[in-house]
Amino acid sequence: MSDNPHMHLTGISEHAVSAILEYSSRMSGAEHAAFPPVVAGGARATHIHYVANNQILNPEDMLLVDSGELAVLKDVRHTQLLKAYRLCPHHVSHYLGLDVHDAPLVRRRVPVRTGMIVTVEPGIYIRPDDESVPPEFRGVGIRIEDDVLITDGEPLILTDACVREVDDIEAIVGKQSI
Repeated sequence: MSDNPHMHLTGISEHAVSAILEYSSRMSGAEHAAFPPVVAGGARATHIHYVANNQILNPEDMLLVDSGELAVLKDVRHTQLLKAYRLCPHHVSHYLGLDVHDAPLVRRRVPVRTGMIVTVEPGIYIRPDDESVPPEFRGVGIRIEDDVLITDGEPLILTDACVREVDDIEAIVGKQSI
């Protein structure tokens, strides 16, 4: 063990981390994942829908995990969501249906109304060869996501109970013998 208080995942495959997250979710009552999880180490995190999850993690890799959970916005009805296409080449929100992404016929300009469920998922993806940013940020991909039910009052953050802090995630992974 190093002096760093955070567990190191060096030599562990992305697939093993994915399996541990699925196991933990199922043991907590989930029947199945809503979509194939993204578990991407290092520059692989810049591929928005990377699902191979089959590479070995290196000591310098930041790990991106998208399994349908993460951070919160207070009121999505009154928040302007900004996009910088070079660093965030996808929308920062979409409608949710019964099967996560099954609302393709709903145009993005439909006003958000009470009873709708939307995602809030800002992200930043910096290509490994992007010399407009400092070297330590090249090859980094980060996305935070919540699923939000629009109500007449405060929105209900459906993913609020999901684990999202580094220490909590590492504690879940650390319980497994990998």
